[in-house]
Amino acid sequence: MLNNWAVLKRWSNLFVLIGVSFSGSLLFLLKRPAWWPLLIALIPIGLAFSAGHFPFRRVGFDWVVGVFGLTAILGLWTAYDPTSALQKFLILIASILLSYSIVAQKTGDEQLIGFLLIGLGCAISAAFLWAHDWRAQPADYEWINRLGRSWEAVRPPIITWRTAPNKVGGVLATLFPYTIAVVWANLPSSKCVPGGWGRGILALLAGLLIAVGLLMSSSRGAWLSLTFASLLWLLALVYWRIQARLRPLARWLLRISGMLLGAVVAVLIFSRIQTFVHWFDRLPGLASGQSRAEIATNSLRLVVDFPFSGGGLNSFSGLYSQYIQSIPYYLFGYSHNFYLDVAIEQGVIGLVSLVLIFGISLFVGFRNLYREDPAPRSLSLMRNATLVALMTMLLHGFVDDAFYGEMGTPLVFLFPGLSIYLANENPGFLGGNHSHRRYGEFVLAVIALMAFGLMWVFPKVGSYWNTNLAAVQMAKLQLKDFPSGRWQLGAEGEEWNSIEKTFLRAIEQNSQNRPAVYRLGLIAMMRMDFTKAADFLTLAYQLDPGHRGTIKNLGYCYIWLGQPEQALSFLKKIPEARQELEAYTGWWGLQGRPDLAKKAAQMLKLLQ
Repeated sequence: MLNNWAVLKRWSNLFVLIGVSFSGSLLFLLKRPAWWPLLIALIPIGLAFSAGHFPFRRVGFDWVVGVFGLTAILGLWTAYDPTSALQKFLILIASILLSYSIVAQKTGDEQLIGFLLIGLGCAISAAFLWAHDWRAQPADYEWINRLGRSWEAVRPPIITWRTAPNKVGGVLATLFPYTIAVVWANLPSSKCVPGGWGRGILALLAGLLIAVGLLMSSSRGAWLSLTFASLLWLLALVYWRIQARLRPLARWLLRISGMLLGAVVAVLIFSRIQTFVHWFDRLPGLASGQSRAEIATNSLRLVVDFPFSGGGLNSFSGLYSQYIQSIPYYLFGYSHNFYLDVAIEQGVIGLVSLVLIFGISLFVGFRNLYREDPAPRSLSLMRNATLVALMTMLLHGFVDDAFYGEMGTPLVFLFPGLSIYLANENPGFLGGNHSHRRYGEFVLAVIALMAFGLMWVFPKVGSYWNTNLAAVQMAKLQLKDFPSGRWQLGAEGEEWNSIEKTFLRAIEQNSQNRPAVYRLGLIAMMRMDFTKAADFLTLAYQLDPGHRGTIKNLGYCYIWLGQPEQALSFLKKIPEARQELEAYTGWWGLQGRPDLAKKAAQMLKLLQ
C-alpha cells in the first residue's frame, strides 16, 4: 500500500509540498527555535524515499544554493545570539525545501499552485486586516488611518499579530499578479476544463482581498515596485513582439541597443541616487526615503566589518545599535534592504550566491516569456505572473526587506523555484546533465581557491580576514545580553586581550583598516584609557569621516579628556547626545567618577 501511494508521483510530490509549507508556517509563527516542525516536512519525504521515489529535482543552481546554505551554517557560529540565529536558520532551510518541492511538482499543476499562492495571499491579507492596529502603527496616509480605525471599531478581536505593514505590503505585492493570471486563465474563452467560471470568480474575490490588504499596508515601496515590475514586463513583451518580426541583423542591433540603454539607465540611477531619494520623499505620505538611504549607507559599513563570514543570522539589530548608533538598546531590526541584510548576516559570499540564484531565475523567467513553443494558456499566464512577481521582489528589495529581514520567511526562494518549475525544461537544463554539475563544481572550487589565495598573497585581504574574526568574537562578548540598556566598561581578561592582539596584527598588515582601528578605539574607551582611544578614533575618523559610531565616540572621548570645544563639533551631529549626557551626569557618579560626571554636566550646558 505504501508503495502504491508513493509511486503516484503527483500525489507524493504534492504531499511533500503541503508538508513543507505547513512546516515552514509553523517555524515562522513560533517565537522560539524548534526542530519538530521540520518532522512534518520529513515524514512525506521519508515515505517517498522508502518507496524508492526521490521527491525533488535537480536544478541549474544546486551548487549555488549549497554555497548559500554553507554561509547560513557559518552564520550560526558568528551570531552573538545563537537561539535567534537557529530559528532563522530553520526558516531558511524551510524556504529551500519549499523551492525544491515546487520544482518537483507535476507538469500541468500550475493552476493548482496558482490557487495555493492566492490562498496564501488571502491568509496574509486577512490576518493583517484582522490584527493590525492603525493607532499604534499608523499608516503613511491619514485617509488610510481613518479607514483602518473605522474597521477596528467593528471587527471582533479574534487574533493579535504585530508585524511591519511594509513587510506585509511587500509580500502581497508579489502574490497579487497570480490573481490576475488565474482570473484570466478562467475567462469564458479559456480552454480550461469545465468549472472555469467558478474558479475565476473565486480568484477575483481573492484578488480583491489581497488588493485591500496591499492598499491598507500603505507601503509606497510595494506599490511602486509592483508598478515598475509591471511596466518592465510590458516593455519586455513589446520588445519580444518587435524583435520577432525583424531580420537577424536588425534583431542583433536591437539587442545591443537595448543593453546599452539599460546600462545608461542603470548608471543614471546610481549617479543620481540622492535625487531619486528626494523624489521618493516628495510622494504623499511620511518622508522615509532619506532615512532609509542613511540606514543603507550606515549598514554598508557593517558589510565591510564582516566581509568574509557575515555578522551572523538575525544579528543586524545588535550590530547596528552597538557599532553604528553606539547605543545599548534596540533601534532597527533590519536594514530595509534585502541585499544588505544578506551581506551583513551571511557575508559577501552569501550575497553573491543569492544574486546568482535570483539572476538565473530571472534569466529563466525572461526566457519563458520569449519561448515560441505552444503552451497551455494557464501555463503561459503563470509564467508571466511569476516574472512580474520575481521582478517585484527584487525591486522592492532595494527599499525594504519583506522576505529575509529579522527572522525571515519561508518564502525567500519561492519565486526562483516557481521560475524553474514553469520552465518545464528537460533534465539537462535543470541540472541532470553531469557536465553542468561538473562545471558548477569546478567554478566553485576556483572561487574558493582564489579567495584563500587572495587572503595569503595580499596583506590587505589578510588584514580584513583578521579583523573579521576578531570583530565576530568582540560582538559575541559585547552583545551576549543585548539589548541590556546599559553602557559597558571593562574589556579585561584573556579573551579581550586576544581580540586586541588580532586587531593590532590587522593594522600592522594594513594601517588603513578602519574596522580594526575603530574597534581598538572602542576597547580603549571601555578600559577608560581615553588618550589611547582618542588616537585610534581620530585615525578612524580620518579614514571614514561619515561613520556615525566614530563621530559619537570621539566626541565623548574629548569630553572625558576635558576638551569640550573639540567634542562640540562632533556631538552637535548626534541628536541623542543631550539625553545621554543627562544620563551620564548620574551614571558616572554611580561608577565612582564624579570628575567625569562634572564634565558631562559642563558639556550638556554647551550643547544647550
